Amino acid sequence: MMKRVSVQFVQWILLAGFVFSMVLMLYLGADFYQSMNEESNQAINQRSILLYFNHRLNQADIQNGFNIENNVLIINHEGYFTLVYEENGYLVEQVSEMDMVLELSGQKIAKISNLDYSINYNQVVISYLDNENNKHVLKYSLQSLRSLP
Repeated sequence: MMKRVSVQFVQWILLAGFVFSMVLMLYLGADFYQSMNEESNQAINQRSILLYFNHRLNQADIQNGFNIENNVLIINHEGYFTLVYEENGYLVEQVSEMDMVLELSGQKIAKISNLDYSINYNQVVISYLDNENNKHVLKYSLQSLRSLP
């Protein structure tokens, strides 16, 4: 009788160990998937911001093609304006016939915070914080700024 109880006890211990290891593997797998997904989303967000600014500033690199007012990048097109600014934690683009921000009317581009524009000699300097509060500084040398004092 004693051998039978101890064999059943060992079987229960082995089964419990197997179940525990399976639950642990599922937890670790889910945690790994979630962290990889967050890193991927952060990388996509960062690439979107870089590509967006590359495209917009190259497009606006003409004499009087853009200006910066009240921390809003205003790109001048024939007959309309493209305004690029931060709103509610997002980089936002607004296309309008007026060169003023209309709240909640822009298209969200990417998650961003503390967006700041400045012009330093022939460079547009853009700084911002990403989702993890890492500061990024982008510098664009533009031909159209070379003639400014």
